[in-house]
Amino acid sequence: MHPRLVSIRLAQSCLCLILAACGASQSPAVDAQFSKDADLQWRGLLGCADCDGIQTQLLLHHGASGQEFHLTEIYLAHDQGARFDDHGHWQRQADLLQLQGASGSLRVYAVLPDGRLQPRDGHGATLSANTEETLELVTPSDNP
Repeated sequence: MHPRLVSIRLAQSCLCLILAACGASQSPAVDAQFSKDADLQWRGLLGCADCDGIQTQLLLHHGASGQEFHLTEIYLAHDQGARFDDHGHWQRQADLLQLQGASGSLRVYAVLPDGRLQPRDGHGATLSANTEETLELVTPSDNP
């Protein structure tokens, strides 16, 4: 093989490795949180087309009984709010968190490098609405 061709192929391989490393979206600390037998919790206010916002709280449990979630959403309105609770099983694939509700619902969130969750569509694509909306990871010291 010609030496110049070898150099080009080597450069291409290095570039692929660099791009793959840059694509790794999680910090080791975030990855470690998901691997523990522990509860993780997020909170935040998400947008709503016909209300003042959706106060959201997500609890993930990872333990001997499996990977279960509990999601509480309170739709804030001027006159009253409506509360919805969902539960089921969760799984994480790369930087996506998938929640499969007991009633058949499917929720998908991107796990951002700092641990926040960003709502996504069923295929993991960014929602066209406000991409700044996220749920913040609650640390044990943040709990009331």
